Amino acid sequence: MSSEELSRSTGIHSVRLRRILSQLGRNGLVLSNRGLAGGFTLARSPEELHLQEVYCAVETRKAFHLDVTRNDQGTAALSGRVNGFFLRLFEQLQVEIEESMSNITIADVLRSTTQQEE
Repeated sequence: MSSEELSRSTGIHSVRLRRILSQLGRNGLVLSNRGLAGGFTLARSPEELHLQEVYCAVETRKAFHLDVTRNDQGTAALSGRVNGFFLRLFEQLQVEIEESMSNITIADVLRSTTQQEE
């Protein structure tokens, strides 16, 4: 499909979509075919491509992000411990999310979304 076709079918703005496709291409997940009949294709079959690979290719930050800031009111030590707790928790959740996504193929996503349309 061309980026314009993909943009129309996904509802993602074409500029943002081309950026995502570029990231996927750099990570070897899609192939770009130039020219009049060009477009993008998956580099592997949907049964071989896992959601975790796609997520890691396009997501620049982790799903759980905590902005750790210092406080000059004498509570920096406590806030640092609380932030540390949440950072460890978020790290653990991130690992669990990515492990779950590694068990889901693009074919699974396509089957699920096709069934929802029916």
